[in-house]
Amino acid sequence: PFQNENIRKAFAMAVDQKQIVDFVTKNGEKPAYGFVSYGFKDADGKDFRETAGDLVQTNIEEAKSLLKKGMEEEGYETLPEVTLTY
Repeated sequence: PFQNENIRKAFAMAVDQKQIVDFVTKNGEKPAYGFVSYGFKDADGKDFRETAGDLVQTNIEEAKSLLKKGMEEEGYETLPEVTLTY
C-alpha cells in the first residue's frame, strides 16, 4: 500500500516516536522526528535538527483521514497486511 503518498503519510503520522523510545527501545534516545539525527551541523554550524524542525509529527486524526483517502484512491476496502519492524 505504500505506493500511495497519503497512506505513507498516514503511517508516518500514526507512529508516536516518543512512545517508541519510551516503551520499545528503552535506551533513552531522542525520538526520531526526521531523517537527520541530532548532532549533525548545518552550514552555519548549528544543530540541523534544531534549526530544520520536525519532519514528522504524530497526529492520529489526520492519519485516519489520510489513510481513508489513500485507501479510496487505491480502491482498497481493507488495507493489505503490513508488518512494521523496529
